[in-house]
Amino acid sequence: MPKSFMFHLVEFAQKHALFIVLITAVISIFLGYYALQIQVDPDVTDLLPEESKALKLLEEYGPTVDDDYIIVAVESEELFALDKLKALEEVITRIEKLPDIHGSINPFNFITFQKKGKSLRLAPMSSGRKAPGSPEELELFREKLTTDPLARGFVISKDLTAFCSIFATESLDDYAEMIASVEAIIADLKPHFKIYLGGQIPIIETTKNYLVKDVPKLLIMGILVILTVLYLSFKSRRSILLPLLVVALGTLWTLGTMSLIGFRITIASIMVPLLVLTLGSSYSIHILNQYYREAKVGSEDRKWIASAVSHINLTIFMASLTTIIGFASLLSATLRQIREFGIATSIGIIYAVILSIFFFPAVLSKLRTPSSLERDQVLKGRIASLMEKLSLWVIKWRFVILILLAVISVVFIMSRKKIRYQTDYISYFRKKNKEKVVSDNLYIVEKFGGFIYVYVTLTAPEDDKDYFLQPEVLREISTVEENMKEDPDVVDISSFTSYLKLMNYTMNGNFDIPEKKAPVLLLSRYFISLTSTPRGSAFVGTLANKDFTRLTIAFRIYDGERKTFIYEDRLKLLVNRIKAEIDMNLNLETRPVIWGGSMVALELSETLIKDQIKSVIISALLILLLTSITFRSIKFGLFSLVPMLTGIMLNFIIMAFLDIPLDVVTIMFSSVAIGVGVDDSIHLIIQYRRQAGIFHKDKKKILEHTLKTAGRPILLTSISLVAGLLVLAFSSFMPIVYFGILVSLALTTTTIGALIILPALLSL
Repeated sequence: MPKSFMFHLVEFAQKHALFIVLITAVISIFLGYYALQIQVDPDVTDLLPEESKALKLLEEYGPTVDDDYIIVAVESEELFALDKLKALEEVITRIEKLPDIHGSINPFNFITFQKKGKSLRLAPMSSGRKAPGSPEELELFREKLTTDPLARGFVISKDLTAFCSIFATESLDDYAEMIASVEAIIADLKPHFKIYLGGQIPIIETTKNYLVKDVPKLLIMGILVILTVLYLSFKSRRSILLPLLVVALGTLWTLGTMSLIGFRITIASIMVPLLVLTLGSSYSIHILNQYYREAKVGSEDRKWIASAVSHINLTIFMASLTTIIGFASLLSATLRQIREFGIATSIGIIYAVILSIFFFPAVLSKLRTPSSLERDQVLKGRIASLMEKLSLWVIKWRFVILILLAVISVVFIMSRKKIRYQTDYISYFRKKNKEKVVSDNLYIVEKFGGFIYVYVTLTAPEDDKDYFLQPEVLREISTVEENMKEDPDVVDISSFTSYLKLMNYTMNGNFDIPEKKAPVLLLSRYFISLTSTPRGSAFVGTLANKDFTRLTIAFRIYDGERKTFIYEDRLKLLVNRIKAEIDMNLNLETRPVIWGGSMVALELSETLIKDQIKSVIISALLILLLTSITFRSIKFGLFSLVPMLTGIMLNFIIMAFLDIPLDVVTIMFSSVAIGVGVDDSIHLIIQYRRQAGIFHKDKKKILEHTLKTAGRPILLTSISLVAGLLVLAFSSFMPIVYFGILVSLALTTTTIGALIILPALLSL
């Protein structure tokens, strides 16, 4: 951008300072109103777009038994006591009467099969679906519940120490009232049981509470950090309050715009306010540094301010543009939350630049001229002296530095395959926040195996009616199920064949598929009766359609080795084992399809990998193109990427070493590090080319003056950015903690790269 144009632009802001301040105030009031209206979206389980393959299968073959739900588990050394069971029944009844609860599956209403004479009937575990009222009823209830193979591990734990009740819920934007009501009701069970509240809904609500708390907490901490950095850098009131006002307004405008265009605060976009606050402060530091360098002490003419600001505006313009490219590259992401994060942060950067170019110099022009002491702090301070010594050290050790760069590249190539991707939202919470929401869910998984499913739906060849009522076909399916029951990660299997064998056992004492079709047809009618009841349908889902052209096997799964939720790597291996078993024992004409909520998580993991590679390539290529055009040199364009790439490589090495996973949040650090990390290199190269025009081929002088001029603002802005982003380490969510640490680490290493590796390259 031509200097003369920037000079006149800043001069305009100076001449019309009051107008600029008034316009800024009006915009701030308008967008501030909308900022107060911004909504929170806490659902960390709803990430993939509707057009994803896994979600389409979920919609086509659902409903499932693992949709929105709340789980209430109770534990006691003696479960079967009349007073305890009565209290549990009353609590279940009260919860079922809540307006957004659609019934439950519990120990009393769990449907089983009973033989009466020569006929078979469906009956609940307890008469009238109520708690036993006498010792005789209690013993009958105990016998039925503890001997039923489908009830064990579902509504009663296999060790007979805990009951489980699953409540289907309405999908809501706000679950606070529902959760509060459930918690108040189950509190009445404390005299009788240890109580555990689990399921997807409590996790969503807990996430929302932490998101609401994190936004102001992180902003306040970020402001305090920036104030400290500004004070130590310039030690004047204007250098503290004015930059803070600029970034605060930029953050307010960003939140207001997010609300205005319908964006919500999510686990990804929660970082937007702090990023705008922190990144915006770096532009203010650049302007202040140049403002003090060119200060005309005692002069009444303020045109030097326009000259100083326009002098640094190429650096600010390029730095902001590359940062926007880094964030905008996230528009290529499949996940909506990541795209919104990229858009919102890009908007915030634009606001920060606009305020820096217009509002900042407008206010500066109304303040007194800096003193000679304030100017000398910048020109002759310790940092300037340090940068001079650094230039000599770099020239002396340049070849060692470049060998170290080669070593980092080799280690990165060796370690990159060890990076794992994770979408398990349970792990998003910090350990100190896991006491309730996570520990309760982990207890339920350990006791009951959890309620995560993989579904396999089989479709008959040419949609042959009653195909899945043929005994020989059912025996093939039963073989697959029996083999998979031995798998350590399979808790239980629900299917038409498992019910068929249970009904056959109840009628004839044989737990297998009947030899002839007639008994199968008879038993199928009972199964259809079961699926036609609301509770039965909620339990078995759509395990078979009415004409038996489609059959579904529901595998309830968990990590059998650690007795916890199953993660992506282990889930992928389990799915492969299921596929192998199907290929070995089933007629392939049945067209098996594997689907379910767990497969959505698996697709999400694969999507994260693709999105990361795509966004990194896009941002790196665009920045290379921009810098090459700006510097009119592909060589300088490539040089500008070296420190940033070094920082990212070091980050991946550390992630592999410390087993830090990539997830929906940390996946974005590479694009952010590329966009922000290249700023220091651009600033240094701009200054290098200017000094080269003065000192020509004297490399020692060129590097010395380049680092003396550019080193201080590079160091100060990096300290501000790193310190500000480290505030994210105090978030309630581990992905955000990791993101803050990773980006801070990347910016630290890119700053070192810009001050050491880049000068070493330029010295050649």
